[in-house]
Amino acid sequence: MSKETGSAPSGAARLEARAGSDPDRFRCESSRTLDVRIGAKVMLELAAPKVRVWTEFVGMRRDRFLIVTLPGRADVRGCLCPEQALTVRYLHEGYHVCGFQSSVESVSVKPYSLLFLSWPPTVSVVNLRREDRVNCFLPSSVFIQGREYPGYMTDISESGARLVLAQDETGAPPEFPDIAMDEEVFCLFRMIGLDTELYIRAGVKNLGADASSPDFGVQFLELDDKARNSIQSYIELVKKFFFS
Repeated sequence: MSKETGSAPSGAARLEARAGSDPDRFRCESSRTLDVRIGAKVMLELAAPKVRVWTEFVGMRRDRFLIVTLPGRADVRGCLCPEQALTVRYLHEGYHVCGFQSSVESVSVKPYSLLFLSWPPTVSVVNLRREDRVNCFLPSSVFIQGREYPGYMTDISESGARLVLAQDETGAPPEFPDIAMDEEVFCLFRMIGLDTELYIRAGVKNLGADASSPDFGVQFLELDDKARNSIQSYIELVKKFFFS
């Protein structure tokens, strides 16, 4: 709704305003970076009537439209007419809350109940983590109870990383060690552009549920200047490549 009516700004507008005040946590990106996982829970917020409802992301045609399941509530369905404005929010796997302004393009009831939404020009992003975390694929080893387990890192930040243990030569899943939360481990890996390997003491923070590809998160317990600077440089390089 417009400012001339004296109404409160939309959720996406509030995110954009906060982005200007704290760019480290709030930012506004081009919609070409929009990345929603199929099956992800998506919240739709209507301004009039004031209602919020959860739905599920089905697919998209980039630069044209997005598709979500049609909410089951009859009172909400009655409000979803073409050109109805709404705010869309979802939680990204990178621990970001993303939101954007959209409108109803069309409603499909048969053969499936689907809602087509307009493609947004921008996406507002709120980073819920204290530090930036980026995806990566860095060969690494983790030492648990004195034994080395080869694998790779799938994401990294200044505070920690996520590790996946590699399969053996036959393709069988590795034997996952019996480890506990906060147990001390050591991570060995090499950052891009760094000649020497980094050896960092860390603590286990969470364990994945996929037995075929064991993974777990770690929190770095101590970083020297060399390790911190190399991780920061890598994060900035990834951000520049994907978001600039």
